[in-house]
Amino acid sequence: MSSVENSMFLVNDYTTPEKQSPFGDIPSKYSNRYTTSIQQTNLYTWNMMQSYVLIIVRFCLTSLVIYISLFKATCDNFRRFVLNLYTACVAYETVLIIYTALNVYLLFAEWNLQFAKL
Repeated sequence: MSSVENSMFLVNDYTTPEKQSPFGDIPSKYSNRYTTSIQQTNLYTWNMMQSYVLIIVRFCLTSLVIYISLFKATCDNFRRFVLNLYTACVAYETVLIIYTALNVYLLFAEWNLQFAKL
């Protein structure tokens, strides 16, 4: 086997303790597929939590901006427009929060099933 083929083979060989995967150290007692799956699940969980926090922060900022603009508004038509916009934003953010919470719940349910099989 040439050195190029040998190096290509070793790049994907994460079974030995000396090698490291892109996700960090993988214990040799676990198979590659199982450990990589757990690392990807952890990454997915982290992304879901980040999106959940971002939705809450965005909801608070949207509420604050519209609340301030309600007090600054003098025209009744503009105030009514802002109030309708605020209601639409609250409905949109509520749907996003429910959707994200459902995704997180389903993720943990799937995760529990994955560990129950072990």
